[in-house]
Amino acid sequence: MPVAAVGEAALGRIHGAMVGALALVCGVPIPMAAQRLPVRMEIDAYHATVSRAFSVPTQEVGIIAEWPLGPDEIAVVLFVARSAGVSPDVVASLRRGRPWADILRLYSVGAGALRISFPDGAPLGPLEDTYRTFGETPRPSWADIELSDDTVIALVNIRALAPQLGVTVERVLETWGGEGDFVSVHQRLTR
Repeated sequence: MPVAAVGEAALGRIHGAMVGALALVCGVPIPMAAQRLPVRMEIDAYHATVSRAFSVPTQEVGIIAEWPLGPDEIAVVLFVARSAGVSPDVVASLRRGRPWADILRLYSVGAGALRISFPDGAPLGPLEDTYRTFGETPRPSWADIELSDDTVIALVNIRALAPQLGVTVERVLETWGGEGDFVSVHQRLTR
């Protein structure tokens, strides 16, 4: 049965049941945060913020959301499309099984385009290694820095969410902390 026919709420219940069954069978405790999937209202609110961040209609975000992407990858699609001057659908279609680093390289969007200027001494948590690499690499070579999918998603979302939610980039980074998705980060920051 296609995912769209099942529905987001049903998928959440199925996922929760599967995770719970796995925990029982394996005898391994699974944290509640790992069991939780964002609900439709949270995703819609996040997508509305992303829509404003990239000045695109919410309907366009909805169309991009039909691609097999994580909800927090929509911001990356829009960022790459804008940076490369191509359609978001073209970028979304390339994501199937490809790392974001390959797509960035294809469109000559270097790691420096994603780099955020955090204040000196700001705790970078999960981005510490990435920023150490930036610091050790001459600026003209930043385009050669290979970023993981999680880092690309984090940098784009931190950059997009902070001004839209009226918070600092450090606050978004701290709220994320390397755990979970940016739909949940959005929800926590808008409570």
